[in-house]
Amino acid sequence: IEHLQNVKAIYDRLVADRAARQKDYDDWLSLYNAVGSSDGKRLRNLAQIHTLRILLHNADKRLTGLTRKYRLCCGGDSLAILVDDLEMGVRRPVSTLSGGESFMVSLALALGLSDMMQGGRGSEMLFIDEGFGTLDAQSLNSVLVMLQKLHLQGRKVGIISHVPELEERIDAKILVRKCSGDNTRSEVIVKSC
Repeated sequence: IEHLQNVKAIYDRLVADRAARQKDYDDWLSLYNAVGSSDGKRLRNLAQIHTLRILLHNADKRLTGLTRKYRLCCGGDSLAILVDDLEMGVRRPVSTLSGGESFMVSLALALGLSDMMQGGRGSEMLFIDEGFGTLDAQSLNSVLVMLQKLHLQGRKVGIISHVPELEERIDAKILVRKCSGDNTRSEVIVKSC
């Protein structure tokens, strides 16, 4: 009987030890599942998804100033950027956006990234090369209002475009035009406010 009591005591200690080790194992497994392979791929992916979500949050603030139709989001645990179409009630890939919609989303992403890189201040200078021709009149107006707000916040905005409406609405500009009758020469006109 004494021998059985000793064996039972040893057994009880082993069961308790196993339970404690199981908890440690479960904790390590949980950590591994969250961040872990030996090459760091899971941790990198987790950090990239977190950074992308911050970018999309910043971009959404800018996109709301252009259109209230869309919200940007991550595709689950992937790095895919999706668009919540708030009017249609569907989530879809950004590749399904029209040219003008893509321009506005790209501008919002660029401004969101600029805000991230400068700790919320944004970079002091921004250049936009084309894309304005893809916008309808209302979207063009929304973009120009946003760019004017950026200018009022002290940011310099340079626009390269062939859209006539921009020439009419922007006071300070550098115009480059071909000389009439001579395709080999151009004239540069500087207009300041």
